[in-house]
Amino acid sequence: MRGGDGPLLQAIREAGYNVKFVDIQWKRTVVSDWVAELEKDYRRNDPANTILAGFSFGAVTALVAAAKRLPAELWLFSLSPAFDDDRELKHPDKDTLRWVGSRRLQAFAALDYLEIIKHITCKTVVFYGEQEAVDFPELVRHCKLVSQQIPDSRLIEVPGVGHAVDDERYVAAIRSNI
Repeated sequence: MRGGDGPLLQAIREAGYNVKFVDIQWKRTVVSDWVAELEKDYRRNDPANTILAGFSFGAVTALVAAAKRLPAELWLFSLSPAFDDDRELKHPDKDTLRWVGSRRLQAFAALDYLEIIKHITCKTVVFYGEQEAVDFPELVRHCKLVSQQIPDSRLIEVPGVGHAVDDERYVAAIRSNI
């Protein structure tokens, strides 16, 4: 998700939520940097009145931050499969290595999602696009596993959508489920 005024954030605002977009520096950083950036802002808020949300790597960031300081709710959109059991991380192809980078792959490989999600007890909604099952099967596998492991969670597949949280169908699905 880019910027703070996209269709997703607008839909969340229209649902009556006060939205604070945390602009994470993605270039030349790893997941621990992203979590630290999010935590700077998150610490200023009462977690009982906070919903953490993120898309793709942002969903990983929100998940890790939520495990450290439980929010009221957690919304994960197309949770990236960036965890220690991901086959693509252990044996990345050239495209994955070029796109993600070796430092990020090493940082992701250190994340144990079972350890992380055992600390998540808040209401959680995990979304993914139907086309992601074709394009990124590991992403969908992780969305399903995370949703199964968190006691108060729902898994929502958005029909016909790929890895695009700003797709109007994805936004409509979010709007109808928050």
